[in-house]
Amino acid sequence: WGQSAASDIQARDLATPVEKAKQAVAKHMATDTGDAAVDEDEVQALRRQMQQVMWEKVGIIRSTPDLQAAGTELDALQAQAEGIYKSRKLTLSTMALRNGVATAKSIQEAAAANPVSKGAHFMQ
Repeated sequence: WGQSAASDIQARDLATPVEKAKQAVAKHMATDTGDAAVDEDEVQALRRQMQQVMWEKVGIIRSTPDLQAAGTELDALQAQAEGIYKSRKLTLSTMALRNGVATAKSIQEAAAANPVSKGAHFMQ
């Protein structure tokens, strides 16, 4: 029975979700097809631009025109981030930018769909 239990335990994948995510990222980076080097300054500038859009137009005080403008700006940022992601060497910063802009876009869309002032957010 002991050997059977040990074999069963060895056959199971006991990796934590964080370990699985790290393995997936490493596997994805190993199959990277981008040729161009990543300009980290460009990636950081786009990240700061995303943060500024979110703070100024999707922050605590919101308005319909600001949310619409934020959507347009985030669409452009998303296109730029996706271009970098697909054409350059894959790095953690390029993945973080792509995922960050996608998350920001989701927040903007949810805010635009909810005109109610509630909690900490205020809709003008």
